[in-house]
Amino acid sequence: MSCDIPLEIQVEIIKRLPVKSLIQFRSVSKAWKSMIDSSRFIADHYRQQTHPQHLFVSYEYADDHNDTEKFVSYVDDDTFTQHKVSVTLPQTLIEYDIIGCSHGLLCLSGGYRHRDTVFLWNISIRKGVAVVIPKVGDGMYKYVLGLPQMVDICVYNLIISFDIMSEEFGQVNLPSVLALDKPVNLSMSKLRESLVVLQGGGDPDNSTFVVWMMEDGVPQLFTKIFKVNVNTPDASVKGFRMNGAPIVEVKEHDRDCTLLIVYESYSKRVDNLGIDGKQCSSSVYPYVETLLLLDQPNMDCNDM
Repeated sequence: MSCDIPLEIQVEIIKRLPVKSLIQFRSVSKAWKSMIDSSRFIADHYRQQTHPQHLFVSYEYADDHNDTEKFVSYVDDDTFTQHKVSVTLPQTLIEYDIIGCSHGLLCLSGGYRHRDTVFLWNISIRKGVAVVIPKVGDGMYKYVLGLPQMVDICVYNLIISFDIMSEEFGQVNLPSVLALDKPVNLSMSKLRESLVVLQGGGDPDNSTFVVWMMEDGVPQLFTKIFKVNVNTPDASVKGFRMNGAPIVEVKEHDRDCTLLIVYESYSKRVDNLGIDGKQCSSSVYPYVETLLLLDQPNMDCNDM
């Protein structure tokens, strides 16, 4: 970039560049590398994110008898069903369970020395760190969504969150209609980077889900925004496109496998993502490309 352009203007320009370009620009000079690697630049780049959402999909191929998990990524644009890219995780992370994804980071649990440790993996820059999670009470609990979330199934449902910037845990209480529901009826997802809770139930032959969204990141302030009725038995909502269209796993009638489809509620249009998976094996994680974790020491996956 021309030296005639003030540094402040250069910084504002490159903040708007995609992650792949910024990783390459770190080789331009020590000054650029130091700037791009700084916590402030990473945070500013995320806040000014204008690039399209991606969809990270994990599934087990229907005709694979070895239960091998596969990973693909789509760019969430008008032609996304026609273009999918295979994604490879470090070999040792294949043994982990993917909990969810937030701010471009996959959250994986299990296998790393202790069960109370999760691993955060940046899909775009292929860098990760380990995070020790706290014990919450003496009840039974599990993790849902990502970074980590918890459902206490002994008393009432709640969410435990982790802020990657401050490295602090927090608690999010749910409205009573969700807090007192059966945990099996609830699942977590995201819609345009906002946390949503999917509440299933009702007619078992006509899958209907109620979508609750947390407003403006305010704990306890969840609003019921719409219902998803896919008119298909044994269906489950796995995630959402940026435009709000649900991504649904449906069972094929004549085969022992499932398809992932995008269901446009108003037009009734159905788009097939081209994935034949084993039943209940598919998961969809919307994400945006970020530089988060770039300024953190990388954990050597070979040591795990």
